[in-house]
Amino acid sequence: MKLHEKQKGKIFSKIQKQVPMEKVTDVDYRKEREMLLSVLNDLEDGYYEVDLNGSFTFFNDPMCKLTGYLRKELNGMNNRQYMTRESAKTVLKAFNRVYTTEESVKGLEFEIIQKQGKKLFVEGSISLIFDGNDKPSGFKGIVRDISRRKITEDALLQSEKEYRLLVENATEGILIVQDGIIKYANPQFLALIEYSKDELTNCPFIEFIRPDYQDRMIDAYSAILNGKKVEDLFSFKAESKNGNILLFQAKEVLVTWRKRPAVLTFLRDMTSQDMLEARLKNAQKMEAIGTLAGGIAHDFNNILGSIMLNSELALDESEEGSEVNYSLGQILQASHRAKDLVEQILTFSRNSEVDKRPLNISSIIKETAKMMRAMFPSTILIHLEASDDSGLILANPTQIQQLLLNLSTNSVHAMSEKGGILEICLKNVTLDDSKAEKLNLRPGNFIKLTVIDTGHGITLDLQQRIFDPFFTTKNTGEGTGLGLSVVHGIVENHEGAMKMDSTPGKGTEFNIFFPTVEEDDKPEEMESNSPLADRNNQILFVDDEEALRDAGGRMLKWMGYKVTAVSSGVEALDIFKQESGGVDLVITDMTMPGMTGVELSTKLLEMQPDIPIVLCTGYHETVTPEKAKALGIREYVSKPYSHSDMAKIIRDVLSHQSADEKS
Repeated sequence: MKLHEKQKGKIFSKIQKQVPMEKVTDVDYRKEREMLLSVLNDLEDGYYEVDLNGSFTFFNDPMCKLTGYLRKELNGMNNRQYMTRESAKTVLKAFNRVYTTEESVKGLEFEIIQKQGKKLFVEGSISLIFDGNDKPSGFKGIVRDISRRKITEDALLQSEKEYRLLVENATEGILIVQDGIIKYANPQFLALIEYSKDELTNCPFIEFIRPDYQDRMIDAYSAILNGKKVEDLFSFKAESKNGNILLFQAKEVLVTWRKRPAVLTFLRDMTSQDMLEARLKNAQKMEAIGTLAGGIAHDFNNILGSIMLNSELALDESEEGSEVNYSLGQILQASHRAKDLVEQILTFSRNSEVDKRPLNISSIIKETAKMMRAMFPSTILIHLEASDDSGLILANPTQIQQLLLNLSTNSVHAMSEKGGILEICLKNVTLDDSKAEKLNLRPGNFIKLTVIDTGHGITLDLQQRIFDPFFTTKNTGEGTGLGLSVVHGIVENHEGAMKMDSTPGKGTEFNIFFPTVEEDDKPEEMESNSPLADRNNQILFVDDEEALRDAGGRMLKWMGYKVTAVSSGVEALDIFKQESGGVDLVITDMTMPGMTGVELSTKLLEMQPDIPIVLCTGYHETVTPEKAKALGIREYVSKPYSHSDMAKIIRDVLSHQSADEKS
């Protein structure tokens, strides 16, 4: 598979500029980056980057193969060293044009001389590279060996009969169009368009071109017949006999066919490349989203942590049933939803695991349906059927809500013109061996979530693609194409299955099957946030965020602990030395200027190996709970945390410490 020159250059430059390799620490994203870089080396075309003088600064393996030079020989080589004099002038002129206009050049043909002395005719593209200050810093592009194509062009111009064998076996589609009628199509084009030679010959060429591209093709055809210069390479979409949409890159040449003017067209199938290119671009987009999400998560979670802790402290001091008490409760509830939203963004962008617990999803479904009634237009009627005793599934509540929202939003879009009915049903079903096998599930008890709409339905050809990432039938700006692919991922993550039935003009039905779990698996209720402290315990609390340090310190004092709150690891070390064994527990932030939480923990453990440490993090890729515990850190806590969360952690850590001392 080969990428379009301009897009390949954009993708690789964005990888280098936006996500430097040394900053990507997540294992999955290292693999993703390696895959993207591997694509460049797996291409048949050469990819290059040069400085403003035309000397190589980066190139892929096919570029070495194309020139015949080793990587160490080619690195830093100027283009004049492997080109003919005329070609060097042509390329220099193109470089100057690109630099002056900032417009890319493609389809530039010139000769290169391989290390062994052999000359190759190539076709290249050129576009600008910009530095961090948006100033031109070099050029990039694609170089392709077109020696065979040049031979083919010359051969057809000289003698159709002599070179027919070459044309018949060409890997590119070849057409001869005269008076708008197809006079000749080679086997490769017939295979792509899925018509027989008899069906295609003497048919108007325009019939196979998609309406959006017909005027452009007619203009290009007329210009060539009138001896005018047209764009060397241009793309258009055609439709095969079976309805498949194909993307072609075309090059047209004026020839004489049976003593009359005709247009010889070389057609390169770009369909698979276009799909791969879209996926790579969107993988890059998701990587950027992940990087952005990770970048803001730490600060945002610190802010949320301060809001949550202060709200809880104020809530405990307010009179139950008062307006202030109610408002604080609403703030706390909104904070928890914001926390779930951050986790959802990080989970989706980083493809990480999510926490699941035994859950009665009936309440989630009802709450979401209530929210959707306010969201969706009044032309959409929502019918809900969900009993409270539907049973438990092992699930993440945020993802279940996201699943229903995504399905319902797609259904509402399908009913946007005329309105309609959205039915949501939750019921218990038992799948026997036969039914379970069709869904690739184990037989047993399941909860089935059904979403039905009365919209326009989905045609059979689109049903095969609706779960593909970034595929959408919506207009530009109306959807990302992620909705149903996210639904599919959530269902798989919950070890369930999904079935879709749709009839064009009548509507669509989605059925989601979740395996049930036993009531005994239901987790214990969260303990209250009542004080659990031994008032003799001294806690050293370290956080560089002033608001969170203040709220955290007051929370710990409210619990009954003696607290010393400091803003840096250096301060914490000084106090720890002064106390000389008087500190019972250290709670430290991970990301702090000067000294990280891990560095502080390492130094504290060197001074007192048995000191219990709780490491708190808003978001940090390099330190996992497993790594933290391997360093001797007792607990790893994600921000934002609540009173009850921290109270339980402190109690568990200090209880464990007491048990160790007794033993």
